[in-house]
Amino acid sequence: MAAGALCVAVQSQLGIPVITGMSEENPGVDLYRDALYIIDSGTNAARMRDVLAKMANLGRKLVNKNAIGLPAEEGYLRRGLLRDQVVEQTAARRLIDMLVAKVKGEPFESEMLPTSFESIPMPSGIKDLSKARVMLITDGGLVPKGNPDKIPGTAATRWGSYDIKGRDDLSGKDYEISHGGYDARFVQEDPDRLVPLDAMREMEQRGVIGKLHDEFISTSGRANPLSNTRRLGREMAEKAKREGVDAVILTST
Repeated sequence: MAAGALCVAVQSQLGIPVITGMSEENPGVDLYRDALYIIDSGTNAARMRDVLAKMANLGRKLVNKNAIGLPAEEGYLRRGLLRDQVVEQTAARRLIDMLVAKVKGEPFESEMLPTSFESIPMPSGIKDLSKARVMLITDGGLVPKGNPDKIPGTAATRWGSYDIKGRDDLSGKDYEISHGGYDARFVQEDPDRLVPLDAMREMEQRGVIGKLHDEFISTSGRANPLSNTRRLGREMAEKAKREGVDAVILTST
């Protein structure tokens, strides 16, 4: 992800053509595929010679402003961009051919890059909730007054973590909503409707949960590209694990 950010900065601010190499599974691919040419480096360093050759060939074309071929021809990962082409067969004919091939079990290649969701195994249940540390996370955009982390209300690229240690209730005078697309008046009146601190404190006092974590995490989930949400989710999960959180309650709009 750092390499992708650096490449984008060099390309946009200095105007220098940039190429990088990543494996398809690298989280930087999701985040930067639309902005960069990313050569598929695979997961084996033994392919380095072939990868560097593809980078050099593509770099030569970029410098000389030559036409860039399709991903399969040049060796870069799909960027999710649509390119107009003149072809012999109509879209209807191509679609029927793909459908027939699929029904027959024959190989075919879609012209659209479908959104893929990796399979996430369900975690094991909490054996004893009365001893568990629980964290509250919301994508409803609740932030302290002034929005100190400048979380955008749409397509947020960042999240914030906010202290609730020693508090039993959230007051509307201390918080605001950075999230479009829903009527936030009811949350503004009582932020506990979105981040249920009051209910969680009651459960903590009754011994239903062991401990409520001293911070809650917030971001805006509105109109967010998959590349952003995957990255944000990883970062939040890493924080939760690092701070010994056993379970998370995720609230939304």
